[in-house]
This record gives sequence, C-alpha cells and structure tokens, in this order.
Amino acid sequence: MFLTRILHDFALKELKKRYQIEIHSGKIPIPQTKLQSKIKEMDGLICFPYDKINKATIDLDKNLKVISTYSVGFDHIDTEYAKKKRKFV
Repeated sequence: MFLTRILHDFALKELKKRYQIEIHSGKIPIPQTKLQSKIKEMDGLICFPYDKINKATIDLDKNLKVISTYSVGFDHIDTEYAKKKRKFV
C-alpha cells in the first residue's frame, strides 16, 4: 500500500496490521514521476485531493487493486477509467 502523505497514527496503526505500508515523505503534492514509479509496485494507493490520478498513472500498475482518497470528493481521480480497468475507487 502506498500513501502519498502520512495519515494520523491511529489510521497508520490499523493499516500496518494488514498491509505493508510505504509513505511518501517528500514534496507535496507528490511529483507525478515519483508517484508513477512507486505505483508500479503497489496493490493499493491512498492519495489526497491534490494528487492527480490520471489514465497514465492508472495504466502503470498491473497489481493495483484499489485507489482510495483521503477527501470528500474524488474529482482528482479518473474514476471512470479506473473502473474500466477494474481498479476500485
């Protein structure tokens, strides 16, 4: 599971019980090149509203099963394309 930014301790604790977690700690928003290189290896992604999850990013990962966002809206994710590629949002 790749997180584009750190979450609260209680959330990280729960995620770590079930998943191997990697957290981006650099510039925010995560540069697209770094996001695209990291996502190639992951089963899951937790992103934030300022992270653009587009077709090119979604196409990079054959293992990605879920894209989750830490926000109310999800207009920063190409949800139609993700659904078409069976990447559940």
